[in-house]
Amino acid sequence: MRILIAGCGDIGTKAGIMLHEKGHEVFGLKRDISTLPEQIIPIKADLSEAIDPSILPTDVDKVIYILAASAFNEQAYQQAYVDGARQLLEALGNQVKTLDRFIFVSSTSVYAQNNGEWVDEQSLTEPVSFNGRVMLQAEQQILNLAQGLVVRFSGIYGPGRNRMLAQVKAGQIAAERPVIYSNRIHSNDCASVLVYLTELSGLQDKILLASDHYPVNLNEIQTWLADQLGVPETQRDYQIPKRRAGSKRISNKRLTELGYEFKFPDYRAGYGDILKSINN
Repeated sequence: MRILIAGCGDIGTKAGIMLHEKGHEVFGLKRDISTLPEQIIPIKADLSEAIDPSILPTDVDKVIYILAASAFNEQAYQQAYVDGARQLLEALGNQVKTLDRFIFVSSTSVYAQNNGEWVDEQSLTEPVSFNGRVMLQAEQQILNLAQGLVVRFSGIYGPGRNRMLAQVKAGQIAAERPVIYSNRIHSNDCASVLVYLTELSGLQDKILLASDHYPVNLNEIQTWLADQLGVPETQRDYQIPKRRAGSKRISNKRLTELGYEFKFPDYRAGYGDILKSINN
């Protein structure tokens, strides 16, 4: 297959390498192509502006759209997810009609549930935050495509994403009550999910949630990390986080029904691997 990945950051690049190793021809579109590995054919473009269709490959089979906003504000989100996707679709032109699949990476921020509810692909989406509202708007462009697929990732963690580790090392730990459910997915699983869905034939789903098996109290994760990092009890400051994305439980039932097997099924496996690499 010929696969175009729009946005080759950490996850997009991992997915591209994996797809190349499986024998596919992979093109990576990004502003700075100097960071792309040799397995990915570079396309230098800025999706914040109109793209010359001639720079895109022809006869593309699949597209993975996995851009990251340049900042956490409404303008940056609008530019990356709504405007960027529109610019790419316009540049692809008639190729859009012949694509086998257009995968758009979204997030669980589109859900506003906040009382520990279980959330799945059919759950109500009434986001109260700007990022959720913009994501929902961006998703609709892809859901309007016959071959569009939206994948909503929960909180991504992994190597290089050290915000929580830094918080715990500083003794900043969420209070046990009220319960704040944390939904997480390791970055390696993010890449693997995208590869799996790119290669999966006969897929009829339009929306899929991707999160590990066990939503848990944020306090449990951070207390466990504090134990692993040797943070003394006297240095632990238990407080209700000032900023949080809600308290819901994300179900990955549909994704696992499709046959995907998680490399890191829970936080202990994922963070355990990270800590092992840090200590070695």
